[in-house]
Amino acid sequence: MKKKWNLFRREYLFKRAVDILGPYSTWRGASNPTPGCGEKKRIFANIVASELHEHTGKSFKEGGIINKLKWITSKQTNSSLDPHHKKEQKENLIAALRAGFITERHLLYEMDDLFISELLKSIK
Repeated sequence: MKKKWNLFRREYLFKRAVDILGPYSTWRGASNPTPGCGEKKRIFANIVASELHEHTGKSFKEGGIINKLKWITSKQTNSSLDPHHKKEQKENLIAALRAGFITERHLLYEMDDLFISELLKSIK
């Protein structure tokens, strides 16, 4: 069985985030692009869910899409994550980097050095 959230779909999500919400470096707050952006995020999530469904035939939920953004826009302590969540975090970060949603500079503030090193090796 193929994974619902493969790297291509994650990257698509973050490319659409750049298109609709802007790159993370332009956001005013840690997890919000503009004041009162909750509605804008929900609209974004519904657009992306619909587009992914159209391309794949699979169902994608608003909450799952918003959670992918949260993995990137909230501080995560890599050492406290279980192996499954570390893999999820790594895949989300790779996709966000490739899509231009975040830059390597963002990683310096969010991740420990060993994790950054492993992540950057995996995308080159």
